[in-house]
Amino acid sequence: MQFGDDVASDEHSEQAKASANPDLQLAPEEAVKSLLDSAFRERLSAEDCAIKEAHKRIEIENVAKVAAEARARAEANARIAAEARVQAETLATEQARIRAKAEAMALREANARRELEMKARLIADEKTKAEKALNALLEAKIKVEASIVEKMQRRVEQEAMALDEVHAAAHEETKAAEAAQERAKLADEARLAALARIETETAATVLEKTKIQESQKALALAKMREQAERQALQEVQMRLQAERQANEHAAQRGVGVVPF
Repeated sequence: MQFGDDVASDEHSEQAKASANPDLQLAPEEAVKSLLDSAFRERLSAEDCAIKEAHKRIEIENVAKVAAEARARAEANARIAAEARVQAETLATEQARIRAKAEAMALREANARRELEMKARLIADEKTKAEKALNALLEAKIKVEASIVEKMQRRVEQEAMALDEVHAAAHEETKAAEAAQERAKLADEARLAALARIETETAATVLEKTKIQESQKALALAKMREQAERQALQEVQMRLQAERQANEHAAQRGVGVVPF
């Protein structure tokens, strides 16, 4: 009877000590929770660092894309400038060809004038010779020489008339050439104005298309970044929820195994 009373008294004393000092019973549970909270905070810090690094990479990629777009615009401007230079060279070649034609026409006119002047001098020489011959023949044979002189005068008059006709034709050709040059000049001015309008409209169209493409690219990139950030945030929230549930399960298991 005394041994049983001693055992009962020992168990009662241990239960009394446990009820008197509850810190001994809760210490392991608080240690587990502290360790889980510390691990959770470290994981959150690591994920924050990863998110920041992802944002930095995205910013670097955006800067690279902006630089690539700037290079593409510069190359497009260079192509437009090259096309403008080619058009200017083509126009200069056309103008040079027109000047060459005008110079050739002027040269032909100068040659024609020289030929007319030579013919005029020859006719004048012939007329002088005819007058001398007429004066010489008048002394010997007035009638015969008069007839011959009249024939020569008629021939000279005919040649003078032909020369006048040649002069008139040359004058008309000169007027026609000047009118053709004026029309060519007006046509060139109209063509230059049309080319300038076309180039201006083309440049405006290219600029508008470039602006639209850049806006579309920026919008697509913004949507992609927003979707990526939303997915990353969802993944972080899912991980945090899973870890929270795991912590709660671990805390519950720790509470169940604490000895009393």
